Amino acid sequence: MRGTVFVGGWAHPAQQTGPATALALGSLGVHATVADSFDEATARMTGGDVDLLVINCCRFLMADGRYTPEQRAAFASTTPGDFRSAVRAHLDGGKPLLALHTAVLCFDDWPEWPQIVGGTWDWARSNHPPPGTFTVTQTGALPSGGAAFPVWDELYRFVQPSPGSDVLAVATDSDGLTHPVAWRHQQRTGRVAYSSLGHDSRSMENESHRAFLGDVVAWLAKH
Repeated sequence: MRGTVFVGGWAHPAQQTGPATALALGSLGVHATVADSFDEATARMTGGDVDLLVINCCRFLMADGRYTPEQRAAFASTTPGDFRSAVRAHLDGGKPLLALHTAVLCFDDWPEWPQIVGGTWDWARSNHPPPGTFTVTQTGALPSGGAAFPVWDELYRFVQPSPGSDVLAVATDSDGLTHPVAWRHQQRTGRVAYSSLGHDSRSMENESHRAFLGDVVAWLAKH
């Protein structure tokens, strides 16, 4: 299986996470390369070079008041029409999409994206504490069952899966509240899975995290 990992954008180490994600996928039988621009990702999809599309970028309007005009000028982005069309064609062709980490808050000028990714980031409520170690507990929906594993990452809180999304893993924060970490759902004819894990290479190199991703990728690869 050939994969493309789309990276880049605001506040995340794309030069680190892109190769680390591709390496993790390689250990799972996916030959993945990295695309760091909309044009490159679109060209890979339209050229027929992508079996598995992986979104691990942080590209959005940055309209929230927490961002300065200087930050917006440097990092804010809109979602090109040809990229949107390429993603739709990828899914309509029965090919899978794996969304990681900041993918849930990306492309906020594209109304269809929350439906595609199977969940939403609520700017009034969703957040994460500083990166740290927490325990991810699987729900039993994947072959690895209800296994739990520690990981160093950002714990996304109050991210809402869409109705019909099947939660794959959860984690409990320091306030004792449990939050969804990953889910899957069928979109159009292609399968989609989302995991909030994947902030940097430290997470992607975690062997238990990779094993979890292996089960996710195996489900995505089924038709």
